[in-house]
Amino acid sequence: MRYVFRKAISATLLMFLMLAVIGVLGYFVGDFARYQVKLVFRPSDEFREKVYLYVSLMYPEGLKQVSKAAIDLSKGEGELLINLRDLKKAWDEEYRKTGTYAEPLIVISGHTRSGRVFVKGINLFWNNLTRTVSTTLKPLKGVNVKKGIVSSTVKCAGCESKLEPLDGCWEYRDLVDSYEQTRYVLLVKIKPDSETHGFVDFTYFINKVVGFRVNVFIESQWTSAGFNPISKNEIGNHLGDFGRGEEYYIWMKVKYRYEKWHVWGRCDGERIDYYEEYIYIKDFYPSTIDGGTSPKPGSRMPPIDSWKYEGKYTSTRDDKTYYKKTEASWGSDKLAIDALKFISVLKALGKISSKAANAATAIGLFINVDFVYESKIAFDFDIGFYSDAGLSHKVYYGRSHDFQWAPVIYFKTYLTS
Repeated sequence: MRYVFRKAISATLLMFLMLAVIGVLGYFVGDFARYQVKLVFRPSDEFREKVYLYVSLMYPEGLKQVSKAAIDLSKGEGELLINLRDLKKAWDEEYRKTGTYAEPLIVISGHTRSGRVFVKGINLFWNNLTRTVSTTLKPLKGVNVKKGIVSSTVKCAGCESKLEPLDGCWEYRDLVDSYEQTRYVLLVKIKPDSETHGFVDFTYFINKVVGFRVNVFIESQWTSAGFNPISKNEIGNHLGDFGRGEEYYIWMKVKYRYEKWHVWGRCDGERIDYYEEYIYIKDFYPSTIDGGTSPKPGSRMPPIDSWKYEGKYTSTRDDKTYYKKTEASWGSDKLAIDALKFISVLKALGKISSKAANAATAIGLFINVDFVYESKIAFDFDIGFYSDAGLSHKVYYGRSHDFQWAPVIYFKTYLTS
């Protein structure tokens, strides 16, 4: 009787243990499936050949390669499955520790056998994760990374042992250098005429997403690899007044990051050899938003390529603004901030290639900032100008252009008749 009773208990315990194991496995399988994303690559008139591509994700520490594949677009669409579960766990942990969080950024880069290269960023959202992402790759115009015949005198000394087979070729891609620096960047500059005074108010709303453009240089061109969409569990605000003819600035601390990835391969006796150099803002600190009549040392505005004429305004009362601009009337969800000061640091340290540094200076490279995500505003600003009644003023604000246009919160006024 006791034996039968013990056997029944053992069977019951075994059944509960099996159910628990099945439940845990079901949770992990379901959790894994929840973050699985299918990347679908479509052929185009520009790309109907085999592509060798690498997939990287933006982790709290920087870009991390998670997959690679060879896809023959001459035969139609190609697919690649990736999983974002580890990425989600990493950002959940980062938010718990530091209050910094980020939406998913997928960076797809690579080349063809003919030497054409491509890079593309794909931005997704955790609360509405797209399970299937279709994309069309486009080559960088005028760029070719095919470097001739592989010979005994032309080898990748640091990576020969790391080469791995990939559909008939031997491929290597690795992070070979990186550098970070936390520094102040200017968000706003006001340069009023001798009769204009006013105020400027700048705010970051807690836990709202700000997208910072990821700049990448390959061989001879700077281009975009999407936006790094970061949010912070902190607030930031500065309200300042400036006197007649008194310049005024608002600044914030950010963390810049530089990465250099080396891509080397050999296919059919021919060599592929190039670098991907990334510059982006890895983090920002809203609690450091502040302002004054002198900028922080080493901070600067991005280069201004044109001035948008806002119009001629005449003051009707000395206690009423003759001109006012807010985020709601800005006409864009973007603004530009500087990248060249960080590049000058990289150049002095011998980090960035001279080709990348010179090209950045030539085009006036900046960081494009997207401060509206899913219709939610992250940065808000309010600028107002006053003068004595009867005085007229012309108002302008700046615009920057590198390979894209973006407005700059840099205002100038001129006294006019």
